Amino acid sequence: MADQPTAECVMCNKAAQLRCSKCTSQWYCGKKCQKEDWRIHKLLCSERQKFSTRPSEDVRRAIVFEENEPTVKFIWVPVVLKSDEGEKSEFPSLEEYFGPGNNGHTQLYYNNVIRRRSLKQHIDLRHREFFLADGSKPNKAVATLAGATDGDIWCGPLVALKFKGTVQNVLLGSMDRFYTDMDMRDLRDVMDYLVTYGRIKNIEVSPEEQQKKLKELLSKSLAAGNAGPRITYIPTSPGSSARANVLAALSSTLPLKGVRINCLGDATKSGRKKYEQVELPIDRQKDRLYIPPLPTQLGIPLELKKLPPPSPWKHDSYMLQNQTATFLNLDIEPSSSSWGWAPMEWQSMIGSVVAVRTDGKEFFPEHMEALDYYCRYFLQPAFEDSMGAGMDPESPIGKEEVMYRMSPKSFELFYTGFSNHKRDTDSEWGSGVPYPEIVGSAAKVKGLRENFHKLKQFL
Repeated sequence: MADQPTAECVMCNKAAQLRCSKCTSQWYCGKKCQKEDWRIHKLLCSERQKFSTRPSEDVRRAIVFEENEPTVKFIWVPVVLKSDEGEKSEFPSLEEYFGPGNNGHTQLYYNNVIRRRSLKQHIDLRHREFFLADGSKPNKAVATLAGATDGDIWCGPLVALKFKGTVQNVLLGSMDRFYTDMDMRDLRDVMDYLVTYGRIKNIEVSPEEQQKKLKELLSKSLAAGNAGPRITYIPTSPGSSARANVLAALSSTLPLKGVRINCLGDATKSGRKKYEQVELPIDRQKDRLYIPPLPTQLGIPLELKKLPPPSPWKHDSYMLQNQTATFLNLDIEPSSSSWGWAPMEWQSMIGSVVAVRTDGKEFFPEHMEALDYYCRYFLQPAFEDSMGAGMDPESPIGKEEVMYRMSPKSFELFYTGFSNHKRDTDSEWGSGVPYPEIVGSAAKVKGLRENFHKLKQFL
């Protein structure tokens, strides 16, 4: 074993004192952490040196979890360089595992919750998009090594690759994407992800007992030779002390599944979809987050995080337009002088934005599309009418009429009609996407008024 500290311990993140003498690529703070890691490390330790040199410049070292064998192995994955309007990216060729013309569905991984660290470079996990419903067999490697059980396991092949750029560069707008080689530390991060994926521990106890229980869960997950319970971020009601304790006990940078709302530049120049599913680490201690009141009023409590714009249109107000984000931030306080208007910082130079739910519920692009349409084409005309800018300026509707439209029940009815309308023209729209969980939608409300004609067309 080497005795010069040059890296962080893969298990506890402390300064490393020891390095594995066999693979020479894994570092530890001491014998204790090395022993705890051995169960996973030994899977590839002896193979690492065989994969030390690339056979060609157009391949990258990856890790595959065998579908039919309870083991993992290193592989060389060919990458193809493509260029679009001067922006270059590498694309892995994985048809051997996923079939002709199919390179797998991407699952991005940014944080190791168990080790309480953010990854410097994110992991790209490739799998079959509908592996739980397409007849794929359970992945024996994942089931054996991560302790998965029937009904909560990965199916089909699983290939792990790693992007070369930092998480921020890859996620926040850079379209120049290149891959680098997976290594032994990445194996630990991937295994920890598989351990934490999908298992939920929702603890209905006092905040004090909750903190104690969460620490016990973390301790078990760190235990050697034991995958431990899977844990993930499950907050209670927004603003509650229990929710704060969950965040404090687990991590301040937990990945939440949300929606990236792309600005005009990212959508037109970079070719990104208007709404994209993302799993983003949100640091509530450091990130500047915005909580728009309008979505909360509709029963979809959101937090918004502005993303740094790419350099080509960093100072271009036209390319940084994001009308969806503007409509989400309309002022809904009837007594406010800015009623129906968004704050200045949400009117221009916005850029792309990520929206996640404050209650930890999953948020999908289809949910965002419906919310955008509702705010833009149902609420905004009502705001304008109430300010005397409607079809009948002499008889504007009252602000109470506008507030009446801003109810969880109204949005729930709208979403039902909107989704039916979308499926009439696109049968695949929203396939596999659950209805959004609308907070307060069961509240008693009066029947919808007849003059809400914009809503009626979807009912």
